[in-house]
Amino acid sequence: MAHWVVAMLGGRYPAGLGIDLDAGEAEVERWFVAATLFGARIPVRVAERAFGVLAATGLARIDPAPSLG
Repeated sequence: MAHWVVAMLGGRYPAGLGIDLDAGEAEVERWFVAATLFGARIPVRVAERAFGVLAATGLARIDPAPSLG
């Protein structure tokens, strides 16, 4: 069933963001950052753009992110 879903929907979503979950822990952290953005109540395009900006500035990992509180 999973293979059918992947075939129908075009693969793993992280790959569309340039995230390779098989490449190690750092990439998994990048996915958590992206997932947080996509889980927010903002448009998908905004989440994609925000992730791109964060990644370009080196803030695509959880540990270097500044505290907001």
